[in-house]
Amino acid sequence: MLVNLRILFASNGGGKWWLTRTPLQVGVACVETCVSGHFFKGYPVVRMLRGPIRCHCKKLKCTCILALLNKKYYKHIDDEKELKSVSISVNQNIKGLRVSGYKSLRRREKKVTIKMKESKNTHNPDGFKLSLDNRWISTSSTEGILFIHGIHHNLDDALKRFGQFLALGHFPSHIKPFVFNWPSSTSPLLYWCAQSIASDNDTHRDLKNFIKSLEIAGIKNLHIMCHSMGTRFFLRSFSTIKEVFRERSENINSPQLSPRQSVVLDSNLMNLEDETGIYLLNLIFLN
Repeated sequence: MLVNLRILFASNGGGKWWLTRTPLQVGVACVETCVSGHFFKGYPVVRMLRGPIRCHCKKLKCTCILALLNKKYYKHIDDEKELKSVSISVNQNIKGLRVSGYKSLRRREKKVTIKMKESKNTHNPDGFKLSLDNRWISTSSTEGILFIHGIHHNLDDALKRFGQFLALGHFPSHIKPFVFNWPSSTSPLLYWCAQSIASDNDTHRDLKNFIKSLEIAGIKNLHIMCHSMGTRFFLRSFSTIKEVFRERSENINSPQLSPRQSVVLDSNLMNLEDETGIYLLNLIFLN
């Protein structure tokens, strides 16, 4: 069984051995992968749907990703499917519910009503779909996962690795996938060169510009997954990129806070949509 999916990317790598920093480029790639049955040697296969296109935007004001999304170059395999399942869990931090793909209008929402309705979609074989009450709204355009690869990867290698991961994991449609490709060399023998580039400030600023472009495109919540030397690259860049992330308020339910203080903090958190920055939800380091 083959699965074809699309990934948005940014790249500043190129040159001989993929060790040269180039002007930042963005685009959308199609990645075809095997997920069951025979795993063919030639897969995953990468084809460029749009790009790479050089970014000419001003620093920290990049609208390239927004343009790609608005022109519908990115599309998830499940975008046209109706809601059939939803995951609900308890969020201990706020003493409320967490619903996958949705957010509540109130911070401490403790109720969700799910109804099974008849579907008029002719492509729906079951004839039914799920519907949530109006206290919950979809986050389909606000959540993303960013992959930062390690050594011995060019752009195609990074897209293949991440595409296979996404296909096998069957990620939900409300999480948009992104790849940042940096000049990490195409040979394991150039380890020390790649290690030096992982500390390059100009490359760090390109990553910062890309993450800021995600915010401009509407991404409010971001998961970041780093592999191998991509972890070193991200940690070395954090002092540069940290200002694009939104700060979290902790201990909102601390017993040391008075009820009045707790209400004030909760009210401030509910107005965070008006602030700039992205929430860094999960940071994953892979060996």
